[in-house]
Amino acid sequence: MSSARGQRLELAPIACYRQRVTSRRIIGFVCVLWGATACGPEVRETRLGFYPAREPECSLEFVQADARAYGPAGPWELVGYINISEKHSANPFSPKYRQIVRARACSQGGEAVTLLQAARRDSRFDSGSGVTYGVLRHRRPVPATTPF
Repeated sequence: MSSARGQRLELAPIACYRQRVTSRRIIGFVCVLWGATACGPEVRETRLGFYPAREPECSLEFVQADARAYGPAGPWELVGYINISEKHSANPFSPKYRQIVRARACSQGGEAVTLLQAARRDSRFDSGSGVTYGVLRHRRPVPATTPF
């Protein structure tokens, strides 16, 4: 029994040191990960249909459209959404956001972009913004179907 106690006493400082080193590594890793993800905007895409992609620097119209414009009888078809969230408040018409949206809207096959929603929050401790763009393309006539 005395030998078991002696081993426990000898191993206890080693285990405690390992635990401190591991805790420091985990805290350091979390800080680096948090810092790396807080640097730029978070961009999410949602595609509602799949159309041929256009070149990355394609020409896009920026239209002010309400829901009727891309409804069933409207001239536009809603291809998808692009959501941009950022830790700090930003203007939805900034050149930085336009560059992000242009590349993604062209890859979705869009011909125009509309601003669907822009939200901003400011407080003493934090600020942030969230913008949702709609990617549109001109509605084309539905081709005649052949019997199956």
